[in-house]
Amino acid sequence: MASGLLGGDRAAAAAIAERGERNQFFLEELARAARDRTAEAADGTVPETVQEVLAARIDPLGPDQKAALQLAAVLGREFSLDLAEEVWDGNVPLEALLHVLKELEFLRERHGLAERTFVFKHALTRDVAYDSMLQARRRQLHGQAGAALEQSAASQRFEQCELLAYHYSRSAEPARAISYLRAAGDNAGNRYANEEAIAVYRQALRLIEELDGGSFADTYGAVCESLATVLARLSRYDAAVEAYQKALATVSDPFQEARLHVLCSEAENGAHHYPQALAQCDWRSRRSGRLPLLPTPGGCRPGSQSRKSGWASCTGSTIRRDTAS
Repeated sequence: MASGLLGGDRAAAAAIAERGERNQFFLEELARAARDRTAEAADGTVPETVQEVLAARIDPLGPDQKAALQLAAVLGREFSLDLAEEVWDGNVPLEALLHVLKELEFLRERHGLAERTFVFKHALTRDVAYDSMLQARRRQLHGQAGAALEQSAASQRFEQCELLAYHYSRSAEPARAISYLRAAGDNAGNRYANEEAIAVYRQALRLIEELDGGSFADTYGAVCESLATVLARLSRYDAAVEAYQKALATVSDPFQEARLHVLCSEAENGAHHYPQALAQCDWRSRRSGRLPLLPTPGGCRPGSQSRKSGWASCTGSTIRRDTAS
C-alpha cells in the first residue's frame, strides 16, 4: 500500500512500514505525507506520531484551505454544507475549498442525506486541525455556529439542543449553553440514556459554578433535582441525596422545599439511612406548618439550612440563594 502511494519508492516505503507499526491509518497518512512533500523539503525523516504526520499535511495548505479545514473541525466530525456556509466568513467560496480538501483526502462527502454533508475521513484529522487554532478564533467560530443554528431552527431550536450546548459552551458566551445543556440532559433522561444525562447535567452544574452562580440559582436547583432523579433511578442513592441537598440550598418557596425534602427522604431511605429519612420527613412537616419548627435530631444533615443566610452548610453546594432576614 505505502509503496503504491509512493510510486514504487521502496526505501521510503520500508521506513514508513517500520514506523507505522501495522497501524493502517498511520501507514496511509505517512505515505501521503511523504508523497506530498516536495523534493526540496524531503530530508529522509519520518514523523514519530500520526499527529505529527497530520500536522505536516495540514501545514502546507493555503490560508483559505486551512481556514476552511479549521471551520470544519469546529463544526464537528460531520457537518452540513448549509451550516458551514452560514458560519464561513472568508472571501473564497467555501464549497470550492471543501472540494479541494476532499481531493486531498482530508474530507469525504456523505451522499443519500437530505442535505449535503461532509465528514472527516478520520477523527484524528479533525482533532489536529482543531488544536492548530488559536483559542480566541475557536471561541469566535463556536459562537457563530451557535447563532447560525439558532437562526436556522428558531422555532425548533431545542431539537438541536445538544449541538447548541456544545457550541455555546465553547464560545465566548458560555452562559448561553446552560438552558441547552439542561434540555439535552432532559432529553437523555427521557429516553433512559442515564449515563449521558448524568454527564450533561454535571456539565451544566460545573458551568454555572464557574460563572456567577447566584444569577442561575433557580436553574442550578432544577438541574440538581433532575440529576438526583436520574441517580435515584440507578440506585445511586448517596449521590442522589447530595444532589437533592444542593437543590434544597437554592429554594425559597416553602412548598418546593417541602417537596424536595420528601424526595430526599426517599433517597435516604433507599440508601438505608433510616434516621435521616425520618428526619427529612419531620423537617418537611415542620416547614409546612404541621409541626412546630424545632431543632432536627441527628445533626445538621436535613436541617442545616439557615433561612437567614440561605446557605446549606452541610451540602457542599457552591450555589446559594440569599434570603431576607
